[in-house]
Amino acid sequence: MALMVSVSGIRGIFGSDLTPENLSRFTAAYGSWLQGGTVVVGRDSRISGKICEDIVVATLRSVGCKVIRVGIVPTPTVAMGVLKHKAQGGIIISASHNPGEWNALKLLNSKSEFLDADQGNAVMELADKGAFSYVDAFHLGEEIEDTTLLDYHIDTILALPFIDADRIASKNFKVAVDAVNGAGSYAIPALLERLGARVSAIHCTPNGHFPHNPEPLPEHLGEICELVKKEQADLGVVTDPDADRLALVDDKGRLFGEEYTQATAFDFILSKNPGPSATNLSSSRICDEVAAKYGQKCHRSAVGEINVVKKMQEVGAVIGGEGNGGVILPDLHYGRDALVGVAITLQLLAERDLSASEYRDSWPTFHMSKNKIQLDQLGAQASEVLSMIQDHYADLKPDTTDGVKVNFEEGWVHLRPSNTEPIVRIYAEGPSVEAAHAFAKRIKHQIASRFGVLLLVLWAFVGLSCAQKNEPISSQDSYESSRAQTAQSLSVDSASMEATLDTLTSRTEQQQTQQQDWVYTEQDVAIFHEVMMQFSPNENEGVAELIPKIGRFFEGQPYVAHALEVTDQEQLIINLRELDCTTYAEHLLALSRTLKSETKSFEHYAKELEAIRYRDGKRGAYTSRLHYFSEWIYDNAASGLVETPADQFGAPYPNRLGFMSEHPDAYKHLASNPSYVVQIQHIEQELSRKRYAYIPKEDYAAMEAQLNEGDIVGFTTDISGLDVSHVGIVVQVKGKFHLMHASQTNQKVEVSKEPLSYFLRPASKHTGIMVARPTDV
Repeated sequence: MALMVSVSGIRGIFGSDLTPENLSRFTAAYGSWLQGGTVVVGRDSRISGKICEDIVVATLRSVGCKVIRVGIVPTPTVAMGVLKHKAQGGIIISASHNPGEWNALKLLNSKSEFLDADQGNAVMELADKGAFSYVDAFHLGEEIEDTTLLDYHIDTILALPFIDADRIASKNFKVAVDAVNGAGSYAIPALLERLGARVSAIHCTPNGHFPHNPEPLPEHLGEICELVKKEQADLGVVTDPDADRLALVDDKGRLFGEEYTQATAFDFILSKNPGPSATNLSSSRICDEVAAKYGQKCHRSAVGEINVVKKMQEVGAVIGGEGNGGVILPDLHYGRDALVGVAITLQLLAERDLSASEYRDSWPTFHMSKNKIQLDQLGAQASEVLSMIQDHYADLKPDTTDGVKVNFEEGWVHLRPSNTEPIVRIYAEGPSVEAAHAFAKRIKHQIASRFGVLLLVLWAFVGLSCAQKNEPISSQDSYESSRAQTAQSLSVDSASMEATLDTLTSRTEQQQTQQQDWVYTEQDVAIFHEVMMQFSPNENEGVAELIPKIGRFFEGQPYVAHALEVTDQEQLIINLRELDCTTYAEHLLALSRTLKSETKSFEHYAKELEAIRYRDGKRGAYTSRLHYFSEWIYDNAASGLVETPADQFGAPYPNRLGFMSEHPDAYKHLASNPSYVVQIQHIEQELSRKRYAYIPKEDYAAMEAQLNEGDIVGFTTDISGLDVSHVGIVVQVKGKFHLMHASQTNQKVEVSKEPLSYFLRPASKHTGIMVARPTDV
């Protein structure tokens, strides 16, 4: 990972990217750009913070700057310090929501705003040239400390005309706080005490040891939600490490959602001072709903705090922010501020005499879907992708302020290229989770269809263009007709497509024979490539870590029974459109292994699937398939695709297999081919002599800690002759293990509302679980 440099500062992993040399170089450039003057320096609680602070302070003094150290304080407190001391600038040493090994320099100007493009570019130019204005020993800058700045920040909030501390105190609110051991650890409780609230705090020791992922997203906040319910708190408050972002939890332990932090502030301020508001293009429509309530307009800017601030100043906004929980109140300062967000929220609840849940339920709920596509998989530039979407939806007049945003009647999609990775991010919003995902999928499919030329050529290899979209691809007959249809779907010149295809004809003919007994559809190939484009594992991310992520991609996908019993011969069935519990697990394992491989092709994926599904990885007749889950686990363990951790801590499974041979009429191939019944019976006898390990349900509570997210589990059953009756993936939800699976009951892929232990309750017919732990490629 290289050092990330932007107009507002630098960011990286301390010691490898963010080195003392880089810190000194950029600080010297910043101080030289200021031409001396006063600089306020503060930091969050990261372990590398103190050494970074010392380097920054010493370097600023060496270029003649007077330094005011303020220690561990929130980012907005440093901004308030710039205003208090009438300083020429400020440096915040914080990597915000990034993990603890990261750190960063964030640079403020004399208005306490982050540097804009012109200012940032000027600093970067000095850093690149090494043009620093060092002073001699007799002109070193002065260094002083300000230990009262947090009090000043809180005093200024309480002095706002619409904040009535006595009225808030009269409500005797109880507030649960999770400051992730960051800069808000002292600040948020101190503010709440000044507002007369009772505080129940977790992770409020500013030691830099973040107890969970520090970004305040739903998947990281299970503990605070439980604390709110346990303590019967009126509100839950969560900040990121530098306390500029705020997430709220209502009195029922439900997350507001960061988008609704901003909406709450908009609602309160506009009720006091109706006027324009501003947020970025990727923020929720709820802001428009709030503005419309007061007859006002919510203006939109490019993503980025400084861009929102510029828009606020341009339109004279009375309130602004970003959908990541950032509240910007110009009456205080032009920057995101979690402290003022807390004060506004409590004032609103006190004045309107509402509980947090009553207030949150008074607004409609919009759902977000966040996705990305890999440009290197497409072979296209970001500008090409954005232009295509802009042209395709020209009649809807897309907003091109920052990427391309397309507004539909019930939602929107926003595409933005990353500044640091070869990806395009796709944000979508709709009235339901399904609608948001559908908007995003529509765009991704259009991009894949337009730019996935090589992908579509591969589809043409095996006769992609079928008369019906979901007709299985298996014959050479459709190959020739696929050319024109493929070219038409791409909206490119047919002759150009012909030339492309002709160069690959020899390879096509070689692969045709090999692939003619694979059964899949155009849609299956599109889904495969969508997964390849959306997920890009880092070096430290293994197969087991990828499985839950990819698994959630398939949420809502229909369940189908007997997914593999669709042909008379034993062909490789690849159906990503409809899944049963076992094929869901198989596909996730094969997709994850393909993502970690060097060759991310559909052919590679199919071979991975074949290796997973068949005995010794070799597909033969019907009986070569791993029909019993106990054999599935141990055959794949023998191939090195999974491990069997229950061998170390579980109990022997008392298996006697015979269900298939005893009930041949339940299986299409056995019913029509008696010789298979004899073969299956021999296999069952052989398997019954083997010993397998499992976790009996009476031991589950004691053994649960041995499970990992991403484990594949099979639920053993009391049905005679059968080992496992259901299969799923272990995932974490709010700190507890749940089951992600293709549910026959609910007829779709889902994450269970109940914890995993529910499936092993005494009344359940499940007797325990077998565990397969995916290994890395």
